[in-house]
Amino acid sequence: MALSETHRYHLRVCLYSLIPAFLGPFCTMWIVGGGFHPAILLQSAVSAVPGAVGINAVEFGLLPRFRRRPFYQAFLARLAGYVLVLGVSFVCGIASFVAFSERIGMGAQTWRRAWTIFTGPGVQTTFQVAVVLLFLGNLLVEVALKVGRSNFLAWVLGRYHQPREEDRVFMFLDLKDSTPLAERFGPLRFSLLVRDFFDDVSEAVLETKGEVSHYIGDEAVISWRRKHGLARANCVRCYFRALETFERKSDWYRKQYGLVPRFKAGVHLGRVVATDIGTAKSEIVFHGDVLNTTARITGLCSELGEDLLVSKELVDALAGEGGFLPESMGLQTLKGKAERLELFALRRPGGGPCHRAPSTETGEGV
Repeated sequence: MALSETHRYHLRVCLYSLIPAFLGPFCTMWIVGGGFHPAILLQSAVSAVPGAVGINAVEFGLLPRFRRRPFYQAFLARLAGYVLVLGVSFVCGIASFVAFSERIGMGAQTWRRAWTIFTGPGVQTTFQVAVVLLFLGNLLVEVALKVGRSNFLAWVLGRYHQPREEDRVFMFLDLKDSTPLAERFGPLRFSLLVRDFFDDVSEAVLETKGEVSHYIGDEAVISWRRKHGLARANCVRCYFRALETFERKSDWYRKQYGLVPRFKAGVHLGRVVATDIGTAKSEIVFHGDVLNTTARITGLCSELGEDLLVSKELVDALAGEGGFLPESMGLQTLKGKAERLELFALRRPGGGPCHRAPSTETGEGV
C-alpha cells in the first residue's frame, strides 16, 4: 500500500531523529566504559529507540500545540522536550551498558545503578554540554523556521551574496474572494483567517520540499529548485496536498469562520536570478520574467473558471510525472506580454476533476 505524503514526511523525520538518538547513548557509553568496544554500537542502537520515539513525540505531539504561540514559548517547549528525551536516552544507554558489562538483567538494580552513574560528575558534565548544544541548536531551528530553512542556510553560507542564476519552479497561491471576506470579517478577524490559511498551506509546502519565498497580502509565492519541483510532481502535488488539508479541516474552519477557504494557483518554471538584498532588512529575492508570467497565469484562473493553471513548459517538463492529466485551455494572452502562452488545467489520475477547491460558503465542491 502506497504511503501518503504526510506519512512519508513523518517517516523522514523519524529516520532523521535516529541520528541524535543514537549519538547520545553512544557518546555516553564511550565515556562510562572508558573507551570503545563493538558492543557499544549494538547497545546504542537499542537505546536509540526510546530517544527516537521521544523526539517524534515532541515534534508531532507537543510542538503542534505551540504552533500559534509566541516565539519564546515554542522555543522553550522544544528545548524542554528535547532535554527530557536526551536524559531518558542517556539513562537507557547507561542501563544497557550496565546490564551487558555486569551480566545482569534490566531489573531495578540495573536502573538504580544507571541513575547513580548518570548523576555522577563525569556523565553530568557531558549531559550539561549536550544541553547547551541543544539550546543553541533549537534556537537556530526556531529562527530558521521563522525566516525559512533554505533562506537561513543560504544566508549562513553566503549562497546569494552575489546574484546567481537558477532554474526554479514557481507557484503563486492566492486566497480567493479576499476582498469580500475582508469586508465581511473586518481587518482583525480576516487577518486571523489569513494566518490560519497559510499555516495549513505550509504543511503542504514542507512535505513537497518547497520554499515560501514571500507573502504578498493574501498570496504566497512558493518556489522549488527545478529538480525538487519536478520530482514526483512536487510542485503540482503541493496544491492538491493543501486541498486535502482544507477538506480534512473543513469542519474546524466552518466552526471558526463559517466557511472553508478557497484558493487558486498558477505554476510555471524557468531561469531566474536570485540575490540577497538589503542592509536594514536582508531578504533573498528572485528576479526574472518567470515570476511575472506566473503571476499573470494565476490572474487568469477566475477568467477561465479553473483554480489551478500551469504552463505548457511545466507540463512538458513533468512528462507525465505524478500521473496528472493535462487539459489544454488553449493559447491565452497574458497581460503585459506580446507572446501568447498555452495553459493547462490538470486532472487527478483516474480522470476526475482536480482543480476545484472547496466552496467558501459551504465547503463543498463547486
